Amino acid sequence: MQKIIAVPGATDVAGLITFWTLSGSVEYATLGTEWSGAGHDIEVLPRETTYMEALRRAMQHIKPRNFIRSVEQEKRRGYVLVDEEKRAGLPTFSNNTIITLNEDDHLVIDRRSNYTDEILSRYKVELRTITSHDMSSWLISLVESVGGIRLRESGGIYFVPQTSADTWRAYVACIRTCTQHTVYEVPAMRSDEAVRTILDALTAEAEASVSEVFGVLEKAQSKLNTKSVNARTKQCAALIAKLETYENLLGTQLDTIKTRVLECQTAVTAAAVVSLAS
Repeated sequence: MQKIIAVPGATDVAGLITFWTLSGSVEYATLGTEWSGAGHDIEVLPRETTYMEALRRAMQHIKPRNFIRSVEQEKRRGYVLVDEEKRAGLPTFSNNTIITLNEDDHLVIDRRSNYTDEILSRYKVELRTITSHDMSSWLISLVESVGGIRLRESGGIYFVPQTSADTWRAYVACIRTCTQHTVYEVPAMRSDEAVRTILDALTAEAEASVSEVFGVLEKAQSKLNTKSVNARTKQCAALIAKLETYENLLGTQLDTIKTRVLECQTAVTAAAVVSLAS
């Protein structure tokens, strides 16, 4: 990745660089109250933890060094806590605690242990909290929702265009009020080097998305159902809109990658016609 010059207080900025360090967790109710109270769309809040996720995390929290294995028993699924011991120099394993969820997502204790009550207590906590891992995934989705892009293929550092900077700052301000997470924001000066870096990242992101759509078309042999056609058409339209936003922001043309997206859009339309005719 080429360097983007970060200058606090710069006036001629292309946007801001953002990254974060996360600590602890936050309850859904707390975040939801702060988020809605700030007037933000509650539809973009992170999804709630599933019952299976909460159960797995609870058992891992109690015995982090033990094996956790998934189990399925007559329309029930859950996890078993496996103990490991050494006998005559060889490892031996035994099932310690087995807890499953029935079809109604109610807990069923198949085998109790000294850890059962603690697991059940932790399960309730996990159900109502957002972990640091889930928070990071949500922050990435928020960056994308305001037209931001990742500056490294592996993620970790993101760029938010100046046109969305105020929205991003409002999101961050809300998160800071109810969590111990730290989200950094540094203005990115509009330099030639910065523009090249941003465009490289944007082009890579768009190309990956186009390749994904072409891959779906190839797998479906250019025949897509209505739901898939609508989803891919929306995806292409969003890509074009994003590219045009960055063209206006950076004062440059992105004709090559825009042509690729338009070709992709045409292919999706053709697939829709083929599906209707068949």
